[in-house]
This record gives sequence, structure tokens and C-alpha cells, in this order.
Amino acid sequence: MHWSLRSGMIAVIFRRRSAARLALDEYALSAERGKNTRLAGTRKKVAKVGVTQTLRDWAAGSQETAGFRMLLERGMPEFTGEAITLRHSALFEAPVLEAAKQRLRAAGVDVNS
Repeated sequence: MHWSLRSGMIAVIFRRRSAARLALDEYALSAERGKNTRLAGTRKKVAKVGVTQTLRDWAAGSQETAGFRMLLERGMPEFTGEAITLRHSALFEAPVLEAAKQRLRAAGVDVNS
């Protein structure tokens, strides 16, 4: 497969998984609160810096995000930004990937599966 076609396909899959994570967070919060809840801050950040940079910032940040904790509490670690980052490792630098692995490991998530 031609590199640019493969790269484009990866980008589309990446954006869809990231959008799914955001939708999942919003759905869970809406259910808990009994009203429609939008994560305006996250949406604004993605609009400003893009999905890749947002995930980079989450993984390398000094503290886990509320969404990270919420997804773990619901048994869905595969939807965390850190897990998405690891699945698309070609898009991220080594320190970002290591930070994502460390955060997931610290939370008790097996990063080898």
C-alpha cells in the first residue's frame, strides 16, 4: 500500500477513535448527571491544537485527566487517551509513549495486551 494512502487511513482511524472517546466521556457524564453534558473544554482544545497534540498533552501531563479516571472506573481502559496514543505509536514521540505506558501501568492496566 502506498505510504500516503496508509498514512491517511491511519489518520482517519485515529480521529474516529479519539472522537469515540470524547463521545463516551460525554455520554457517561450525561447519564450520571441526568442531563446532556458536553465537554466544552476538551472540544475547544481539540479545535485549537488538534487531536494529536491534545493526546500528547494528556499522556505527558503531570496528572491524569478526569476522563482517564472515569474510563478506568467503568472498566474501559482501551478508550483512554493514553491507550489511543499507544495504538497509534507512529504519531507520537518516545517520551510521550513512555509517559502513556507509565500512566496506564500505574493504574494497573496491562499495556502488553
